[in-house]
Amino acid sequence: SACMRRFAILISCMQAKAITEMRGQNLIRLSLSELQILCPDEFDDETRRILSTDPSSLVLFNWVQRLVLDAIEHKIIVAPAPLVSRTIAELSKCLLAMERARGLMCIPFPSPYEKTVLVLLLIHAAFCPFASLTWTDRYGVICVFTFTLVFINWALYQIAVVLEAPFGKDEVNIDCISVQTSLN
Repeated sequence: SACMRRFAILISCMQAKAITEMRGQNLIRLSLSELQILCPDEFDDETRRILSTDPSSLVLFNWVQRLVLDAIEHKIIVAPAPLVSRTIAELSKCLLAMERARGLMCIPFPSPYEKTVLVLLLIHAAFCPFASLTWTDRYGVICVFTFTLVFINWALYQIAVVLEAPFGKDEVNIDCISVQTSLN
């Protein structure tokens, strides 16, 4: 039905909006070029105008909620009230989770902590061979042991750096385009 189609389109818009907010880019620019919103040509002029002003996820959520309530009023959705309220509550939880994720993205990792970790890694790399000398006098074992410890610590540091911004455009980041495509 037209109501269910509109519901799917609005959910697609909400997902695209969430992805673009996590990436820090404009909804319309990405939706037309990279992210595929379901049937963008079905929007009327007023909806297109609102979407072009980069609406918040709350606006899209309110549209979905209004659509569900209209569908109940017109007997398109015939379900018990507790089931419908639970559905709207789950949508609210999704919106809250997205707001929490956005909040985490906006808070940068403390620079003094990051610099301290970097200095400690350099100190560790410099003193690890000397500490290894106290355990053995074979230089081959010292080299392997030092390389292994230093390599593992630097690898963990680099993993943390990559995880700090998981929605970028690098090959190791989350592929937002395929996520949106799979939702559609």
